[in-house]
Amino acid sequence: MKKNLFKPFSILLLGILIVNSCNFYKPVSKPLTGKTTDKISMMDSLANRTFILHSKQGVYLLKDLSIDIDAETINGILGEVPPQNQLYIQANQAKGNKYSYKAAEPYVLREVHLYTGIDFSLVSSDIGDKVTIPINILDKLEVIERDKAKSTSNTIFTVLGVTAGTLAVATTVVLLTKDSCPYISAYDGNQYLLQGESFGGAVYPSLAREDFIPLPALKVGSEMKIMIHNELKERQYTDFADLILVSHSHDEHILVDPNGKLKIIKQKISPYVASLNKDRDVLQRLTVSDNFVCNFNELEDEYAINQIVMGFEYSPNDHQPSLYLNLRNSYWLDHLFGEFTSNFGSQHAKWVEKQRDRPAEELLDWQESQFMPLAISIKTKEGWKEVQKLKTIGPLMNREVAISLEGFEIEGPNVEVALTTGFMFWEIDQVALVLVEDVSPNSIQLLKPGQVLDEKEKDMLQPILQKDGIFLEQLEIGNRAYISYNFEDYAQGNSYSAFLHTSGYYEPIRNFKGKPDRKFLTKFKEPGTFPKYSKFKYLELTGDTYLGSK
Repeated sequence: MKKNLFKPFSILLLGILIVNSCNFYKPVSKPLTGKTTDKISMMDSLANRTFILHSKQGVYLLKDLSIDIDAETINGILGEVPPQNQLYIQANQAKGNKYSYKAAEPYVLREVHLYTGIDFSLVSSDIGDKVTIPINILDKLEVIERDKAKSTSNTIFTVLGVTAGTLAVATTVVLLTKDSCPYISAYDGNQYLLQGESFGGAVYPSLAREDFIPLPALKVGSEMKIMIHNELKERQYTDFADLILVSHSHDEHILVDPNGKLKIIKQKISPYVASLNKDRDVLQRLTVSDNFVCNFNELEDEYAINQIVMGFEYSPNDHQPSLYLNLRNSYWLDHLFGEFTSNFGSQHAKWVEKQRDRPAEELLDWQESQFMPLAISIKTKEGWKEVQKLKTIGPLMNREVAISLEGFEIEGPNVEVALTTGFMFWEIDQVALVLVEDVSPNSIQLLKPGQVLDEKEKDMLQPILQKDGIFLEQLEIGNRAYISYNFEDYAQGNSYSAFLHTSGYYEPIRNFKGKPDRKFLTKFKEPGTFPKYSKFKYLELTGDTYLGSK
């Protein structure tokens, strides 16, 4: 096999943990108006979280919590709030209300805060006492969630025991050797914040595809701005860039599926069980969005295929069932693919030309045969049925997606869902079964760009205005497209969710040297070779050191 170009950095890169430099949370108030049964249903869906009660008598942890639907009450035992659950309480007592947390201590993201002004000291207020709280005396309910808009503002690399100089070199190697796609950033009123990558994996014209990127950091107003930029050694081609705005109530969460269908979450159900390869319990890693991911790193499978199987409680109703995923690809997959292509040596350019001439179906079939997409399956009366294979989305940022489960015979009371991929190809932050309804067409605004300027202030509007096969070309590192949208119907005080609808492809630029390793490359014609290669490289680089946490 030819010499590994990345060998000096391989072990270091494998140990890099991608974390947000600033992790922020936010309290989200949930409505306590309307039917009591709706309140109970909402709280029942949060039952696996940590409940904290704020009252005139003090602040308490509610232990052994249960909800009595018939009596319309919350039952529990009063306890002292432990130190790890004091973060939000102390932030409210301090000035400035800076809602930040350490990535290694995400306990605040599991909290639900209940508030009541009613004096229940005559009933009980001592630690260890059992309490029964009527639902109708609650004044406010807050669910603590990760503030995605703020937390995604700056991605850094942290490594234990690595000097700053070495880390800088490693960071550069990762960014300049990874296969990426156009970066998408949104203007939040002060600066452009990275939101994600578009049309991941579309590395040839035949693979050009549409994509829908959530823009949680975008400041919505009469004028909005995003940026499409090239930061790596590649050529990028973007066909169009439309902005989708959804008007909704402040307590509603909007999702988009891979086909662009917009959904409103009406109920979110966390899994009650989740196991990796039938062996490792990964439930805690999947119930909250906290960057403590499940990364499909179980080593025992002979073929290096990893599968998460999850169970959800489900009662059919008028809402549509969907699977909520908060996820991204791994940097490890990017690193592996770079090593794989480096084995073409000086013949790499010729190989790329041959790939460009192959039908898209052949290229996608090869990716699927190597377990690169995330396969989503559901258990029905007739056995397991495939729902969808999710295409790669890139490793830079997490993305929320909805996968429709309509059309499958699922009756409850339990539903099983499986996620399958190759060894360490994806990272899953959170999974939930969500009951959704379609967004009304009257709530959706589609905006075309009003102005597009490149980094030299040259007008680039025409190439990106329509879906017409005429592309905005960004051929060099540092190319920028600053895109402005005008929103005449903007109503201050309304809540909006924004998504970028775009399409295109990109071409990584590589200049490998040496002879191709034909014996090595021929192996990858066989299905399932890439996952086994991933596992082999992992064991080769780590030796007896297993970095994946059990």
